Amino acid sequence: KTILHSDQAILSTQCPASVAVIGGGAVGVEFAYWYNAFGSRTTIIEIADQLLPPTDREIADLLAKSFKRQGITALTSARVESAVPGSGGVTLSVRVGDGMKTIEASMVLVAVGRAATVQGLGLEEIAGKKSWLGPLYPVKLHQMGEPFLHPDLIPIVERAESLGVGI
Repeated sequence: KTILHSDQAILSTQCPASVAVIGGGAVGVEFAYWYNAFGSRTTIIEIADQLLPPTDREIADLLAKSFKRQGITALTSARVESAVPGSGGVTLSVRVGDGMKTIEASMVLVAVGRAATVQGLGLEEIAGKKSWLGPLYPVKLHQMGEPFLHPDLIPIVERAESLGVGI
């Protein structure tokens, strides 16, 4: 498999030559660090304007500088527009600001969309209020299917599966 989620990645026995990590939250930065430490050329793609959103900006900036010194590329304010699996891995088209960037990776790790168990917490009362990523709209997990997947990634996953790439 060339496109994995974190549950699959943790069980993997192979270290890819290069990895693109979609998501710069806690799970994404952990995996990026591990893959880089084991020799993979590593790129993190985060939709927010900093790693580890919504942590303190100073902490996020220190992490970004540390990653840069270690050779990890971190793209923030970036969105994956497409993922095309090929014989050598996956080609990602990433929108960064007003431009597009192409990233070639042996493997893609989807490290976004993890959902907490929040039933019974009264989240229905906050619908429409602002968060760091925009308005909040609680979603019941059965509406998204299991496992939960961030809505921005559904077209990429569907495309990969139509090409016979397991996710």
